[in-house]
Amino acid sequence: MLYRIPDTNLLSELSDEQQEIVAGGGQLSDITKEIETAFEASNTVFKNSAASTAKGSMVDTTIDNMAINTTAYEKLTALFNGAGNGADP
Repeated sequence: MLYRIPDTNLLSELSDEQQEIVAGGGQLSDITKEIETAFEASNTVFKNSAASTAKGSMVDTTIDNMAINTTAYEKLTALFNGAGNGADP
């Protein structure tokens, strides 16, 4: 089965600046990275029991945590000169 490919102008001429934008061109001028993390555990309960009898001794400890909150955030920023991002060429 044959399908007709519609005419497009994908292969049109681009200016030098447009080619750099499409190709990711330009000189890296600045790069920053921010990382933030947070961890909070609340309502931690320790339950302990111990006993000794003629049949033996035992110790039991249980730790229950009622709420855990955790977050992580990462931000990467890269600026390029001459790539159409408003920086100096």
